[in-house]
Amino acid sequence: MLLIIPALAIFVFAKANPLVPPSVVLSEIAFDANNNWVLELQTFDGGPYMMIDSIQIETSTGLSLLKNIHYTTPYIIIVRNDSLTSPLNINPLGDSVQVTYFFYAYPIVTSSVVFGNCDGSRIRGTKTGESIAGVPPHFNYSRLYSLDKSPTIGIENDTTGMCCTMKGNIYDMNNELLNIPGGKFEFYYCPAGFYSKADGSYTARMYSFKNTITTLFYYTSENKGQWLNIKPIHVEGNPDSIIEMDIYLKSPLSDVELIEYGSSSVLKIYPNPAVTSSFNYEVSIPVKSAESFLELMSANGQQVGLFNLFENSGKINLPANLPAGNYTVRLFVKKKHYATEKLIISK
Repeated sequence: MLLIIPALAIFVFAKANPLVPPSVVLSEIAFDANNNWVLELQTFDGGPYMMIDSIQIETSTGLSLLKNIHYTTPYIIIVRNDSLTSPLNINPLGDSVQVTYFFYAYPIVTSSVVFGNCDGSRIRGTKTGESIAGVPPHFNYSRLYSLDKSPTIGIENDTTGMCCTMKGNIYDMNNELLNIPGGKFEFYYCPAGFYSKADGSYTARMYSFKNTITTLFYYTSENKGQWLNIKPIHVEGNPDSIIEMDIYLKSPLSDVELIEYGSSSVLKIYPNPAVTSSFNYEVSIPVKSAESFLELMSANGQQVGLFNLFENSGKINLPANLPAGNYTVRLFVKKKHYATEKLIISK
């Protein structure tokens, strides 16, 4: 009886208080003058004392486990080669680095970064004095990375040293300069909003990675506005560089449904992590067949799935052989972007 009662107690506790997996993400990677690497990992959703069994680092040429999980600050773990059970090579010219942690022996992939001359890279290799850092606060959810000329290994990331400046003019659908003095705009994954001037010009800060921008958010009030289609902009920024780039609107500033920016109530997806090669969705605004869809993006920004919506709730079957990892789900209604949610796929 002494062996059975504790087991029953644990079972009842687990049913009443289900354990939520923590998140362990790769928040920064840097190299010294001798090409020795250092990784910074950061924990979320439960803090450092959750029951994490082990953490695995995988590159294009091998993998290894941490010997011990040691926090240098309450939520940060510093990893070097001597932290691992076996040496691991990370090529400073280009590589992929993926973090997997084991929660009660269950593997969960939360973040990966591809850089340099490695296939699928959106970030060039680092120079002396630079790092590749997770963008705050998005990297906790979208696993977005940027070059950083002010490395902060051991300290929580901020945007210092990450951004380039993009400047130019904004043109309306008639190719005329936009005349909205003080109009507030924002790109997806932009560190902050920016404002148009009376002469149609603008200046915006952008993170330093390869990016293709196809939409622009225009604020009509503090928290509401319109997603506008624009002529695609291809940007590859470097910290503190200046990029001259004009913006051409492909949507009118009227006849566009107003939405609340960043609203989490528009789209819900569950279970998350998805463990059965499918997930359920709920959309709180009307959908219209082929004009409404969910787009599934990999951590590298590549589209890996597109699912037309015919109902406001339903089940999405994921593509066969889709690898475990972190993904982004974007909702489009009437071909306009309304919401974004993170999705972890575990197999």
